[in-house]
Amino acid sequence: MTAISLSPWYAKVPKSALVKVYLVPNVAFTGLFAQASFYMASTGPGKNALLPDLNLWWTQLPISVVFTLLNVAALAEKPKKK
Repeated sequence: MTAISLSPWYAKVPKSALVKVYLVPNVAFTGLFAQASFYMASTGPGKNALLPDLNLWWTQLPISVVFTLLNVAALAEKPKKK
């Protein structure tokens, strides 16, 4: 992951290509977080949780949505001319 993330600086990979690489995992992870948040009975707070009504997958879902939206916004950007 580090090698891919830093590739625009050490391997001269265009940042527009990097945005396309990250779009697929961002969409997939958002779907998986939604599944874990709402559709799986085996996920949720454990029996020893400090906040027994708080499913921590609910907190992960908005973070993933924000990253996916930022990824889509970066995909829509036009490359800068040098």
